[in-house]
Amino acid sequence: MKKIAIITFIITMMAYTFLYSQKQPSLKHTNIKKKGNIIFGLITKQDNTYYITQNWRSRSMVTYKIEGDISGLENYINKPVLAAGKVIKAQEPPRNRFELQSIQRCWESGKPVTITGTVKKGKKNMFIIEHPLPNERFIYIITLDKTKSVENYTEKDITIKGIIKEEKNWQKVLIEIDEIASEK
Repeated sequence: MKKIAIITFIITMMAYTFLYSQKQPSLKHTNIKKKGNIIFGLITKQDNTYYITQNWRSRSMVTYKIEGDISGLENYINKPVLAAGKVIKAQEPPRNRFELQSIQRCWESGKPVTITGTVKKGKKNMFIIEHPLPNERFIYIITLDKTKSVENYTEKDITIKGIIKEEKNWQKVLIEIDEIASEK
């Protein structure tokens, strides 16, 4: 009887583990339902060739040569973007290629923006963490809060309007908050 109970318990735990390992992660921070073939990266240009670099702020960056319709891409140089397209592997270097279809979103320094993210309090600064894609995050350091109330939203998701400024080629992103549009 004891052996049957143990075997039943083990089978139940294995079934439970299998069922819940199949669940999809929550995508509460983004309007994009799934990552698919969208890259969040920084556009650069070298020798008349355009590249998009994921994780440009870390050692784990991946650079793709951009192929396809590159007209108008000059406007996005040294700016982070959400680019839709298809990742392909080539036989010759550079092997990582990205067939660009469109630019979904672009971040520009000095322009008014609307951002939805989570407010976090650090040791010296307040931050807003935006998730442009699942498993991707963009951190803004709050330098000025004209509403004087963002601290009340610590650990909450809010939508704010403000102006972003970049430093060191988007290694550091600052934001001046003009208004808090809504709380989620």
